[in-house]
Amino acid sequence: EQIRKSLCKHAAEGNVAALRVEIEGLVREAETENAKRPRGSVQVRDDRGQTLLIIACQNGKTDMVTFLCEHWKTIEDDIFTGSPGMEKRAFRSNLAARDSKGWNAASVAAFHGHKGCLLKVLEHGADPRVENSYGKDAFAVVKTEKDLLGAVLREGRPEILETLEMWEAEQQAARIMGGGDSVGGGAGANGGRADTEGSSVATSSLVDKAKAEGAQDAGPVALQQEMVAEAAGGGAA
Repeated sequence: EQIRKSLCKHAAEGNVAALRVEIEGLVREAETENAKRPRGSVQVRDDRGQTLLIIACQNGKTDMVTFLCEHWKTIEDDIFTGSPGMEKRAFRSNLAARDSKGWNAASVAAFHGHKGCLLKVLEHGADPRVENSYGKDAFAVVKTEKDLLGAVLREGRPEILETLEMWEAEQQAARIMGGGDSVGGGAGANGGRADTEGSSVATSSLVDKAKAEGAQDAGPVALQQEMVAEAAGGGAA
């Protein structure tokens, strides 16, 4: 219980160094005692069922989110089995994990307005279309809510919504280009697909080009149309 609370505290405070040292120590302890798993890892959850990744997203700790998404990839597999060793498994986050209310990392980052965290989890494959227990996905929780007369009930987060719509446009473009369902491949809202060999360079360059030219001002639909037109032209060539 003390270890769980300590790891959750590190995630909430964005203390990457402390988290890394503590988990590495727990891994060494487990290996020394020939235990099957360490007493703590990045998969621990708080009282609300939030993983360390979700906790970091809620608190806007972009460096921690980056660490939780990427550090495990720098750890080599077991030299004898060729499979992920204990340390690699201890540091690997599950981007599809949800808390006790069904919120995943993407929805939590979006709801709290932490764009950096949102971009990072989208880059690594988090799906903002997953609904929580209230039937709302990341898009829904950042939209402005109005009553039947048009009065604003809850202000939305336009910048976050634009990021999500950009991500959606990239997903559609990837499917048009023959990428299939690119969520599992880790499409990011600031570049093509990630965590997959043979990433969508064309999609990434299109988005970067569009952003540089201010295409986001025209909205994601215009960007998508540009992507489709260029993809069709490339196919014809």
